Amino acid sequence: MTRLPLQLLLGAIVFGILAACGSGVNPGNLAPHELVVAYYASLEKSDTSAARADLAPAFAALQDAAVDGDFSNLRSISNVVVGEDQPTGTAGTSFQNYAELREMAVTFDAVYEREITSHSGRQTRFVIVGRPTRQSPWQIVSIGTGP
Repeated sequence: MTRLPLQLLLGAIVFGILAACGSGVNPGNLAPHELVVAYYASLEKSDTSAARADLAPAFAALQDAAVDGDFSNLRSISNVVVGEDQPTGTAGTSFQNYAELREMAVTFDAVYEREITSHSGRQTRFVIVGRPTRQSPWQIVSIGTGP
C-alpha cells in the first residue's frame, strides 16, 4: 500500500475513534493531525464547546464573532477527510512567535445556514496548527480557503 492511502486509512480510523469519544478528548494531549480530526469530529456532532477547546483563544474569538464562522453558520458537516500533516513556515504570516507550525488540508461536505462566503457542498480548508513553545499543547490557529 502506498503512503498516501495508508495515511488516509489511518486518518479515517483516528477520526472514527475521536468521533466516538466526543468532548471527552483532551486537546492538550493531541498531536496536530489528531487535533484537527477532533475539531471536525466535534463539529460533526454539533459540539461547539469541544470544537472551541481545540482553537487558540484569539482564533476562537474570531470564530465566535464571524457571521460565517463554524460556530454560527454551519448547519451540518460530513464526510470529513483530514490530509497529511506537513510543516509550514511563518514568512509573511502573523505566526512568527510560534515555535512550531503544521498545516493540513481538510475536505468535507457542508451545509450552511446562510451562503455568505461559501456555498453548501464539498469544501476544502487549510488548517494551521501551532504551539508557542515546544512544550505547549497544539492549538488550531488558522482555518482558511487557501494555503
